[in-house]
Amino acid sequence: MANLKYYIRSLVKQKFTSIISIIGISIGFASCIIIGLYVKTEFSFDKFHQNRDNIYRLLSTSETGQNSASVTYRLGPDCAQNISGVTDFARLYNFWGPNEINCDNENYKAENLFFTDPGILNIFSFAFLEGNKNEAFHNPGSIILTKEMADKYFGNSPALGKTVTLDNDEMLTVTGVVEAFPYNSHFQFDHLVYDPRRIESFGDWINSSWSFSNFKTYLLFQENFSKDQFYTEFENFTQKTVDNESKSYIQNTQIQNLSNVHLYSKNIEDDFSSKGNYESIIVLITLAFCILLIGTINYVSLYTSNAYKRTRETSIRKISGAGKYNIALNYVAESFILVFLSMLLALLIVKTIHLKLGNYIGLQLSIQDIMNPIFIGVSITLALLISLLTGIYVSGNMLKYNPVELLRGRQKHSKITGYSKSYIFLSVQFAISIILIISTGFIFKQMNLIQTKNLGYESDMVLSIPISKTQNTRNVLKEALLKNPHIKEITFTSSFPPNDYHNGNVNEIDGLEQKAVSAKNFFVDFNFIDFMQIEIAEGRNFLNGSQLDEKESAMVNQAFVNKMGWDSAIGKRIKNQYNQEELKIVGVVKDFHFKSLHELIEPVLITVSTQSDLYNMGVKFNGDITTSDIEYIKSEWAKINPGHLFEYQFLDSIVNQNYTKDKQQAHTILLFSLLAVVITCLGLVAISIFHAKQLTKEIGIRKVNGAKVSEILAMLNKDFIKWVVIAFIIAAPVSYLLMQKWLENFAYKTSMSWWVFALAGVLALGIALLTVSWQSWRAATRNPVEALRYE
Repeated sequence: MANLKYYIRSLVKQKFTSIISIIGISIGFASCIIIGLYVKTEFSFDKFHQNRDNIYRLLSTSETGQNSASVTYRLGPDCAQNISGVTDFARLYNFWGPNEINCDNENYKAENLFFTDPGILNIFSFAFLEGNKNEAFHNPGSIILTKEMADKYFGNSPALGKTVTLDNDEMLTVTGVVEAFPYNSHFQFDHLVYDPRRIESFGDWINSSWSFSNFKTYLLFQENFSKDQFYTEFENFTQKTVDNESKSYIQNTQIQNLSNVHLYSKNIEDDFSSKGNYESIIVLITLAFCILLIGTINYVSLYTSNAYKRTRETSIRKISGAGKYNIALNYVAESFILVFLSMLLALLIVKTIHLKLGNYIGLQLSIQDIMNPIFIGVSITLALLISLLTGIYVSGNMLKYNPVELLRGRQKHSKITGYSKSYIFLSVQFAISIILIISTGFIFKQMNLIQTKNLGYESDMVLSIPISKTQNTRNVLKEALLKNPHIKEITFTSSFPPNDYHNGNVNEIDGLEQKAVSAKNFFVDFNFIDFMQIEIAEGRNFLNGSQLDEKESAMVNQAFVNKMGWDSAIGKRIKNQYNQEELKIVGVVKDFHFKSLHELIEPVLITVSTQSDLYNMGVKFNGDITTSDIEYIKSEWAKINPGHLFEYQFLDSIVNQNYTKDKQQAHTILLFSLLAVVITCLGLVAISIFHAKQLTKEIGIRKVNGAKVSEILAMLNKDFIKWVVIAFIIAAPVSYLLMQKWLENFAYKTSMSWWVFALAGVLALGIALLTVSWQSWRAATRNPVEALRYE
């Protein structure tokens, strides 16, 4: 207890140093705790499934090497039948969304609804509250609801055995109520439907076609059945069963273990929207480590800068008989108390701000995980490690001087404890801060490119309205809406960028080489090109009302032409394998970004389809979209489509959703950059104070001999400027390499402009000068007589 009081008195005696150190280290710990909570969450995805180690999903690979989570309809059952180690399969799909559920004459929007196979109940782990997994999908026409949906539709009464109507035409029986999957699941559902009759209504061809895709398919392996065994048996199966023409659809099929789905699917398209990023986790861990490092460096730097008082104290203890081990142990204990106080403050900070902070930077945080034994153990280990390293380092500096020589005054203050090391530490801190500042600059520069780049189409003042359930009334609705003078134009399409689209191979008919390309299909109305303001590079647009164009004509983008290797596409005859139509190309549009800027523009096939496949209505306005405009459309919808829910989205908002995670990452980098600069400045203030004290007599002598205040300021600041410049020289190439790597995530990226580096350097130098100049000015304007009396 006596020793504890001594350690606490030592910290209190150096309260200025202690407070700055505690603030810096606590911010570092808080950063580590927040990132630690996030990392734990990210690595916990899908771990709640009992069969997680034996669950795999199928991936398809295009000719260009692009992986997709969508595979063909028949691939799942074929794998289960022909590969010995596959015990079950399940597909998730929905071609008919958005969906509506009618219950007791009330219509509801059916969120997260998937059609699936009975095997899903054997593959994934469901917690049944009503019904059981052995009977839930025994008969077609069955639906499983989450507890939240069951309560929404039926209140407190049991849901099992009751019926609901799907999309106003399909009766489904509730055969199970389950707990919703936790947030750390790579896909979420509210409704699971087993009714193969709907997909089978397409025709018998779907069971034999290798090109009918857009099915997310999962396989359950036997214990100890390896990926290599799967690939070997899969290759044998395809060689025996699949014809040469169809092999192109499945020859590059891959499998992905469930544990890798969330974090290692960044470049997999047609996937669920909730995806993590292993590289982002590494970045965040590095950022948290840098913040903690800066705070720890502050502590070490401040104690070495304030060395004179501690070395005299240490020397007296050595002369009094204290051994080196005891002295080192005292410093380690003192460091542990300081670090422990920092840890407590960090926990308080995290508990206070974790919700708002999580929303700001887009991180899923569970504060309850702080009490996890593993989390506590890692935190204590980290605290002990920092205490041990800093305590040993500080005590080592204190013990290396001759106590007798020191007490006799034969060793200069400026030489004690290697004062220049403080500048080295300061340089490291500024190097980290400059790296973060430069990174922030380029990240926001890339975000500006995303927001200002011409996407090749116009998304402003456009409302997207799903009409998949009301296609038969679309023209009546169009006529009614166009009576509103504020509505400028209306079009119809299978999808708007960047929403889902149909994939299909397209073959050249007349060419000797019979070239083929995988293309994205857009089925549109005659005026779609003009409505979206997509530029035509060659040929013509569709002729309004032309039956010939609707049956036989197509438009493609420049990427399609380049992929085919044509000089000109006009007049070329092609066959769309998606619907077996033979078409003639009448126009080529300039490339437009129907997906995000993370991805290269791929070939696109655009055809007119006024009879079917038009699942979305686009409404363009004259000027801003007002609440009264929405109410007008809603009222007309209710008259024409009674019993169907009205939904809408702003097209520009849909586009911006592609970059939500990028913006959150930018916010994260900005936040950590500010924290790094603040902690560095705190240390800089303290070091500048100690620096001025070291030179107090020199300043007095210079002033007595006529030195100007500006000259004194220059003398005090020059060392700081030198080390900031050194920090910039170190930070600039490191930042360049890091940003080059980060920009690889985008197919279309900003330039590595020199002015960002220059601005970061000037900003760092300005921050340093502003931080130290106040203390330097106080020292420079002090009465020289007081300075000469200073001891």
